[in-house]
Amino acid sequence: MKTAILTGIDGCGKSTLVRQLYEEYGTDPAIGIVACPSYHHIPGSGKERLSLLLEKLNELGNRHRVSDLKALALYLQMSLYSPVLQKISADPCCTLVISERHALIDTVVYGSMYAKKITGSIDKQTWQPVIEKELNVIYPGGFDEIQEWIVYLDRSTGGQHDFWNYTGFLKNLFTTSPRRIIAVLSDFFHLQLPDQVCFLAIEPDTAIARLQKRDKQLELHERTDILQALQRTYLQLLDILTCISPAMDITILNESDYCQVKNCLHLTSINLNHETQ
Repeated sequence: MKTAILTGIDGCGKSTLVRQLYEEYGTDPAIGIVACPSYHHIPGSGKERLSLLLEKLNELGNRHRVSDLKALALYLQMSLYSPVLQKISADPCCTLVISERHALIDTVVYGSMYAKKITGSIDKQTWQPVIEKELNVIYPGGFDEIQEWIVYLDRSTGGQHDFWNYTGFLKNLFTTSPRRIIAVLSDFFHLQLPDQVCFLAIEPDTAIARLQKRDKQLELHERTDILQALQRTYLQLLDILTCISPAMDITILNESDYCQVKNCLHLTSINLNHETQ
């Protein structure tokens, strides 16, 4: 089975392209489509409930501007990637899985950025009542479900982390080198690098203009200067990946070339609309 990803900074249009691919190929047993990190946006992930809870946790960190809460939510969302990938690719007919983002590549980029902002802990007394109340609206006992997932992850890390001190572990991990982070996360997540990367390059000003049109609060990192830094980090990481995995097929598409996504994925031609968000 081959794995291919569409990735890039927020606002580049990857979610739209993945949705369009799903609309055409969603019923093809040979092709699996993964929406990451919000796995409930496309059916069949097997982690829809936990994905919804973690998306809410992410939104809480963003709304209250708590970097530790935001960073933890992003990491936990990415930790669902491997089991979702396994579920999607379980069909013996599946020969290609296309995903929005990748748990190794995108976690390195965003984790390294958030590691500079987090303290390493979340105040339990302040935030547990808020989190429990908000998550119970989605699913009663939702916070317990997230804590159970952290216990599950600890079996791979060999650590004794809990919800409140987990960002201390993340801060230590994401202040090491990209190669080290990829090696550690590959082991933790039981995940390999993708066979193919299609990077969607865009001017950060254009990306911000798109994001501002959404009926949604901008995320903590959705600023022109930060998106510009994130895009540089992506491009630097792609250079590193060519050394780590020389056989990886890496394509960089500028916004005017997004219509070539299907050709890059060796799929039949379709007019993918790169103007939508």
